[in-house]
Amino acid sequence: MNKFTVALVSTLLLGTLRITVSAGFLLWMARHQELTWAVFRKESSEHTTLCFCSFIHADLYVYIRRASSSAL
Repeated sequence: MNKFTVALVSTLLLGTLRITVSAGFLLWMARHQELTWAVFRKESSEHTTLCFCSFIHADLYVYIRRASSSAL
């Protein structure tokens, strides 16, 4: 495998791990500290889903950009 492929795969795995840990932490806070998803949304589940998907998309975009720039 070339440098670009190795960098892309490793950063995608790290990004996936970071997203999983972030989601797990938010769920832990919601359960153990009596927070609700209302803190993270504005009266709409569609807004929450959109924000969470936007976060994931932006996070993966940053990791892909880092992988491509580090491979060059």
